Amino acid sequence: MDMEDFIDLYIEGINKEFEKTAWEFWLVQYPSFTEDTFVPFNEYLQSIRGLKNSETNETEQGVYIDQIGL
Repeated sequence: MDMEDFIDLYIEGINKEFEKTAWEFWLVQYPSFTEDTFVPFNEYLQSIRGLKNSETNETEQGVYIDQIGL
């Protein structure tokens, strides 16, 4: 494995760990959501990362929704 591949894998691992932590924080807040205050996980993740909607990777959308059965 060359250095570039290692760095890519390392960064991917950091991103996955960040998403996992964000998912756990979102799940803690989930019971207190109402119809007016509900924030889908993808929007929550974008807000804590500071991303705009146009920067979202479409393949990631729906993954977490499937995990909780919404």
